[in-house]
Amino acid sequence: MGKMMRAMFMSTASKSGELLLDKFPGAVAAYSIRKLRADYSGPCLQVRRDSDNDELAIGFKNNVLDVNTLLSFVGSSSGYISKWNNQTNNNHDGIANTESLQYRIVDEGTLNYLNGKPALEGNGTYGGVNVQNASVFKYLHNDDNTMFFVIRNDNTNGSSTIMGTTSGNNVNRPGFHMRNRFIDITNSNGEVAEISYTPDLNQALYTLESKLSTTIQPSDRLKFFKNTIPYGSINTASTPINNSNSWVGRFNVGGRPGAEISTPFTGLVQEFIFYSHSVFLNKDAIETDINSFYNIY
Repeated sequence: MGKMMRAMFMSTASKSGELLLDKFPGAVAAYSIRKLRADYSGPCLQVRRDSDNDELAIGFKNNVLDVNTLLSFVGSSSGYISKWNNQTNNNHDGIANTESLQYRIVDEGTLNYLNGKPALEGNGTYGGVNVQNASVFKYLHNDDNTMFFVIRNDNTNGSSTIMGTTSGNNVNRPGFHMRNRFIDITNSNGEVAEISYTPDLNQALYTLESKLSTTIQPSDRLKFFKNTIPYGSINTASTPINNSNSWVGRFNVGGRPGAEISTPFTGLVQEFIFYSHSVFLNKDAIETDINSFYNIY
């Protein structure tokens, strides 16, 4: 049966001001299994049923992914994510057109859960969404920004990319990559600033603050936190590198941009929020909001 797409979904209304992006506005990208903004009226994600490749947009119920509609649609088949919707005012949804690269959310009728909440699964072969020509993510290379991830990393040794950017078809330069053991920022000349860290197999909230509006100085430009606590070590051997203004390429949540998705993520993903400016003064409050929903620590 050929691919069919349906746009039926229902999202319950939320009182303005009670959700994370109402309390802390200004994010340019927000992908989550929960509703993050009261005025957002779109779906949470689009799922593909592998038995016939039919697709359905799934909304929210009580501000969380509508799992009843999801499971009713997928049935005993497996469900894969062809689109993860951006809940900000931007139109940069995460897309996975290649079926073999899509996150899995339902495995033969069983929903993936992480600490009691739905989760998208990558296994290193599949697992990622791609944002083409995502100009909002240029800030990853030439401005201050703050990112929040809720993930469980199931790969502590091999190649597994949590998020990444690229310019045009070049997968490295300029680039911003958060992998399973380090975070690196590479400019057009190949100069790198890096944070190394030890991944574990537990659900965690990671926060990354990057101050790139001037020359990157690893000792004070990159700050990385796990469950609110400073985490990882700066590669002090890295020299300061000039910022890059030329990035106009692609952005991935799960995997590094190649032709579409390279080195897919291995683990479970529940939320990614990106601010194209520093929100460090609100860092603790944002982390508290995230933890109050996911109960991570």
